[in-house]
Amino acid sequence: MGLVLAALDPLEVEERARVIAWATQKFGVQGHQALKFNDQNSKSKSYDRFGAEADAGGSPPLSGRGTSWLRQNGLNSHQLSEVFHFEDNRVEIIAAEIPGASVKDKVRNTYILLGLSNLFATGTPTVVDALGRSVCQTFGVYDRTNHSKAFKGGNELTGSVKSGWTVTVPGLRYAATLVKQMSKSGD
Repeated sequence: MGLVLAALDPLEVEERARVIAWATQKFGVQGHQALKFNDQNSKSKSYDRFGAEADAGGSPPLSGRGTSWLRQNGLNSHQLSEVFHFEDNRVEIIAAEIPGASVKDKVRNTYILLGLSNLFATGTPTVVDALGRSVCQTFGVYDRTNHSKAFKGGNELTGSVKSGWTVTVPGLRYAATLVKQMSKSGD
C-alpha cells in the first residue's frame, strides 16, 4: 500500500482521481460509477469510470489524453457523439461517410479518425494497418492497387504497414477540423 501512496502523492487531485477511476475499472471494482470531489474553487466535478471529466450532458468515456485533446481543440461531447460511438472501452466511427476530395484523402482521413478513436479509448493515437484497411472497405474507400499511395506526403501520419500508423500532433489538430466538419452541429 505504501508504494501506491508514494505513486499517488506527487499527483494533483484531478490526476489522482483519474488514476483511481482507471484502476477501479481495470480491476473490476463495482459500485464506483463516478468519483466526486472538490477542487480549489469548491466546485464539484464529476468523473466517469475512465477518469474523464463528465459534462452536464454526460461525457463519453475518454482516456486522459483524449479528454485533453477534446479540451485543447474546443470540441464537446455532442460533436463527438455525431462522429463516434462510445461503448465500454471501444470507440467506433459512425459517420455516414468520410470527408475528402479524393479516395486518397478519404483513406488518410479514415486512418486519422481511427487514430483519434484509439486516442479516446487507450490514450495512444495508433492504427493497426489491417484495421485501417477493413474500415476503409466498410466506407467504400479501399482501393487495393493504390491504397499505399495515401500515406505518401503529408505530416499527419507516421509509420508503416508492418509497424502500424501513428497520428502525429499535426494529424491530431487536423482530426479536430474533421470532427467539426463531420458533426452536424458544427459548434
